[in-house]
Amino acid sequence: MINVLFIEDQPLVSEATAGKIARSPNVGNIEICKSAEKALQSLKSTPDRWGLILLDLDVPGAVGLSLAMDIKKIGKEGSTCILTGAYRADYIAQAKASGFQGYILKAIEIKELEASLDKAIAGEKVFPDL
Repeated sequence: MINVLFIEDQPLVSEATAGKIARSPNVGNIEICKSAEKALQSLKSTPDRWGLILLDLDVPGAVGLSLAMDIKKIGKEGSTCILTGAYRADYIAQAKASGFQGYILKAIEIKELEASLDKAIAGEKVFPDL
């Protein structure tokens, strides 16, 4: 069982996605953080608790990949999937080169999004084609 830290400030997105994730038999607890500050507090206080971190790039206190790079400094990039609406080839390439687990686009077909989340939960790398 893995615990999931979900960094997302949009309630509709966070609730719907958390509901999908919670149905996985491999997921224990899910914590939703709505800001970079809250996410970093949670990561710094209990870094080993999180088996998967889902990160929206556009949350209060974060710009571009700034929060992703803060997560890398904590050493959790290998269990972090960026989950965003921003298709940026430069961000995708940087996330891949920096050792992140994935980069999942929100604006894809729902079945594809669910499959990508399932792969992330299973610990697999998940990146779109460039």
